[in-house]
Amino acid sequence: MRIVCSVCAVLVAAIAAADPVETNEADQTAVAVTVYNNNLGLIRDERTFAFPEGEGLLQFSDVAEKIRPETVVVDSDDHTLQILEQNYEYDLISPERLKEKNVGRRVVLRNYHDDILFKEMEGELISVTGGPVYRIDDRIYLGHPGYVTFSDIPEDLAARPTLNWLVDAKAENHTVAVSYLTRGMSWEADYVAHLDPTDDTLDLQGWVTLKNESGATYRNALLKLVAGEVNIVPEPRRRVRADAVPVPPAEPEPEPEPMMREEAFAEYHLYTLQRPTTINQNQTKQVQLLSGEGIATKRAYEVRRQQRVVNQPGEPLIQRAAVFLEVENTEENGLGIPMPAGAIRLYQEDRDGAAQHIAETRIDHTPRNEDIRIGMGSAFDVLSQHTLRDMSRVSDQVIDLAFEVRIRNHRDNAIDVKVIEPIAANEYTVFSDSQVRVRTRGEGRSVRLSDWEIIEASHHYERKDALTVVFPVSVDANTMETITYEVRIRLQ
Repeated sequence: MRIVCSVCAVLVAAIAAADPVETNEADQTAVAVTVYNNNLGLIRDERTFAFPEGEGLLQFSDVAEKIRPETVVVDSDDHTLQILEQNYEYDLISPERLKEKNVGRRVVLRNYHDDILFKEMEGELISVTGGPVYRIDDRIYLGHPGYVTFSDIPEDLAARPTLNWLVDAKAENHTVAVSYLTRGMSWEADYVAHLDPTDDTLDLQGWVTLKNESGATYRNALLKLVAGEVNIVPEPRRRVRADAVPVPPAEPEPEPEPMMREEAFAEYHLYTLQRPTTINQNQTKQVQLLSGEGIATKRAYEVRRQQRVVNQPGEPLIQRAAVFLEVENTEENGLGIPMPAGAIRLYQEDRDGAAQHIAETRIDHTPRNEDIRIGMGSAFDVLSQHTLRDMSRVSDQVIDLAFEVRIRNHRDNAIDVKVIEPIAANEYTVFSDSQVRVRTRGEGRSVRLSDWEIIEASHHYERKDALTVVFPVSVDANTMETITYEVRIRLQ
């Protein structure tokens, strides 16, 4: 046993002492990048290189600094390269790390004036906490105005992020595809819409804004984007199966298309750029996602009464109407593509033909054949006035509330308005004087809503849900429309 162990130790020492073989970015034959919405990217790096048969050390360099090493998956052609051990070297060379690694060692300090060396001395770097501290002869120096030189680079510092492998090779030439997950990559959609002066149509452009802070550059990469929140295990696992993450093909499509191709993928949507692109480190890149012209749209107005008006009979509540643009995401309307969540910015030309920025909002992930609602803020010329005209108690468990809603349209065109009325709160307080208040704190007993019904209304209405009624009304230009209704509320 001692002899066997001695032989093993000699073999391991011999392998460790052998010069490692390095493969770097120059050996790449293909690279593919899949970026997710949650600061995560999947890299597939395919390389061709030579490595002698037998066991040895292989340095797979030029990987992302923010790589998750436990997710590395290696696919070797004909399985001719087997990884026995893996170490990720991310302690990179920097001025700070060189100083830290040389604490307690002799260094050379050089002073220059106008690029002419006029003094050189040796000293000991004794600390770098809060700044460098040197011992020169019998004196201690804090900092140094010139240059500090070191004799060598410590072996445990790497020039760039590297996967160090102990491998067993069955052949000399290898094609290896390495896939791994990395932090520091994200993307989001941005949309720019130009609204026609008639408000009837708009032109829409969608852009993908991609950020790469992973610590690596990906040249001529096949780019894929996944829309949706991919579930991530909170604690890192030791390894991810090759089929646990989507691995894009190594080669791009032979005939590129002008925009991104969309396809359903698992519970998400996948967007593929139909040409290779270079994604530099610390770069924000924009790629066109979609484009459409003459897309039909409709302007919608809504007024939603605030609940507190019920507490103040006779005192009107004045609000501005909210404005939305509604767009059908259908092929017939010039779209029909699942649209990732993102910011949308709306422009419209004034009478002089100058485009003015009129709104900015966000849209959620919108599947095809669903409506897109673009919030435009509050209308300047459309006001609502809500008044609780009367509140009477029919019995201990029944009260009647009478409301009046006035919609004033100061625009030069007729508009359609949805008047959204919350019928009642969930809780009331009944006081000893038989008065009823909604959500009022103080003396009395709390009761809850049991049921309600509209017993009289001036306009057609729709029961939206258990606590809301909607009055769709049309208001002519520069006129006012008045809605009155009475609701009977039963309490528990």
